[in-house]
Amino acid sequence: MYQYVTKPMLAAALFAVSLAAPLAQAGTEYGTDQQVRDLVTDYISFTKTNGEASAVAALKDKNSKFSSALPGLMIWVDNKMAAHNKFPDLSGIDFTTMQDLRGRLIVKEFTESADKGGDYSLNYWPGYTNEKEYEYHCFSAWVQKPRVMVTACR
Repeated sequence: MYQYVTKPMLAAALFAVSLAAPLAQAGTEYGTDQQVRDLVTDYISFTKTNGEASAVAALKDKNSKFSSALPGLMIWVDNKMAAHNKFPDLSGIDFTTMQDLRGRLIVKEFTESADKGGDYSLNYWPGYTNEKEYEYHCFSAWVQKPRVMVTACR
């Protein structure tokens, strides 16, 4: 049912996330909570109007407002990252078993936030030595539950 993350895939994902550290520190330089929420709402509307394929393409198109958005913007399809505006190499990876520094499942945190009608979670991505070093404020909401979810992190 689920594709398991292989060690090379996980290593590549962790490497990409480690490169994102300066970009993804929680703070207003990548938008306020309301701006991130508005971005997710706008992207969900775009996805519902234009379909999943167009939404994925918009995150990969460097001229798209979604691709160039400051927060990390992701679309998840069937628990796999379908696209990420900052790290296209993460597309297609199943992150369901990836844990943050606290041992919490990252995708589970996102889906629980989405289940609340759209909400924030605080994630500490792996690859860092302490929570203050790399915290991510992520807003997640459903496009089509339980298949398609959008997350934006700052």
